[in-house]
Amino acid sequence: MRIHMSALLLLGAALAPGVAASQRPPARTQPAATQSGKHEFGVDLGLSWVSPDVGDSRIRVGTPLAIRIGFVPRGRLMWEPRFALAYDSEGLAGQAAYSFTPEIAALYSMTPQRHRAGWYLLGGAGVNLVDIGAPGASSGTTFSFGGGVGTRKRYGNAALRLEAGLRFDTEDADAGIPSQFSVGTRVGLSFWH
Repeated sequence: MRIHMSALLLLGAALAPGVAASQRPPARTQPAATQSGKHEFGVDLGLSWVSPDVGDSRIRVGTPLAIRIGFVPRGRLMWEPRFALAYDSEGLAGQAAYSFTPEIAALYSMTPQRHRAGWYLLGGAGVNLVDIGAPGASSGTTFSFGGGVGTRKRYGNAALRLEAGLRFDTEDADAGIPSQFSVGTRVGLSFWH
């Protein structure tokens, strides 16, 4: 009987840590959206009201070729290179004009979710490479500066992004491109990798 009792005590001591560990709740894991990668990829469609120094104000639509790549940080400040292609049906001389704009934007998250959901402030600068669209006219280069506010709303493993902001483009007197002020909005979809 003593041998059985000793064997039971020894078996109980060996199994006690396993039994105690199984009584704890499982470790919590973060949802898939917050486990996402270090980069945010996105595609945007933009619409803006443009008021040049010379000529009439007009509406400009950015094509669906506006792409961005954000480098998701641990902190609240995120850097995001953007590349946009805009088509202006009237241009400066009444003919179609195109502009390609590489820019860099800084996004400051205003919510605890950081750069996965919620509100953020943004500011940035870029270079506008413009094909004026007028016969015999040369292309031009201007610089842009802007800022605004935006929000992300989770949509499955992605996020819907809405932005509104102001932008100022400098002039290129040699190419005949006037400076202009814009008020606009962007709607986009973001994915993390």
